[in-house]
Amino acid sequence: MVPDEVAPGETHPAVNVEARIRNKSRLLCLIRWIVNDALAPPLALLATRSWKIS
Repeated sequence: MVPDEVAPGETHPAVNVEARIRNKSRLLCLIRWIVNDALAPPLALLATRSWKIS
């Protein structure tokens, strides 16, 4: 627990800012992978098929 700067005597849980940044970075990497590697090829294939049908 860390002393609260706003109210003397009160405490609040310490926040690990670096851990949050790492977690956000990992999440962004996962999202990029999903969009670029997992979804892009099937979507491109569907787009070319629908283009030929029309």
